[in-house]
Amino acid sequence: MSAGIEWKNIRFRYLQESERRQFDGFSLTIRPGRISVLTGPSGCGKSTLLFLAAGLYPEHGGFLEEGSVRVSGKDPAKLTGQERSRLVRVIFQNADLQFCLDRVDRELIFVMENAGIAAEEMPRRMLQVLADGGLDGYEKRQISTLSGGEKQRLGLASQLVAGAEWLLLDEVLAQVDPAQSRALVRLIAKLQKTHGFSVLAVDHHLEYWQD
Repeated sequence: MSAGIEWKNIRFRYLQESERRQFDGFSLTIRPGRISVLTGPSGCGKSTLLFLAAGLYPEHGGFLEEGSVRVSGKDPAKLTGQERSRLVRVIFQNADLQFCLDRVDRELIFVMENAGIAAEEMPRRMLQVLADGGLDGYEKRQISTLSGGEKQRLGLASQLVAGAEWLLLDEVLAQVDPAQSRALVRLIAKLQKTHGFSVLAVDHHLEYWQD
């Protein structure tokens, strides 16, 4: 089993000239093979930890002054795009931020191209992950016409089609109604068991994750 996600003695700040660090000597390890949830008040750094694990920080924000971040023993910030796509996938609070193309099938093909999936394998894999994600028959749908819950399901399909080891969820229930939130968490739990990836979720709504 992989070594999980580890932040070790990290010192991170958003502005180089700022006197305040978001983290100052912080360490935490998240074990693989299950669903883990990070919670806490707004602004305490939950999403910062997630984006460090995804390799988005410090490349696209902030300064990691000291310490190390490892996901399954690898530094995500030093991986190529293809290597990273096979290690971690992120689903954002605002689902619209995670899509690059206009239609479901085009988006999933784009994800598979980035992950280095063979072209002849793509049609079968796409139909399978859409069915697994409760989006059977959605391949020609415009992403802009999907509901918030359907967009988050498409984010899950992107995780499955890339075959990443870790799924990182940044408050994915924030813009989804209670009924869809419960259904989405049940789906995540089902897919985590059947496909064997690990999940780290940032969320305020622990009631949906209690089971």
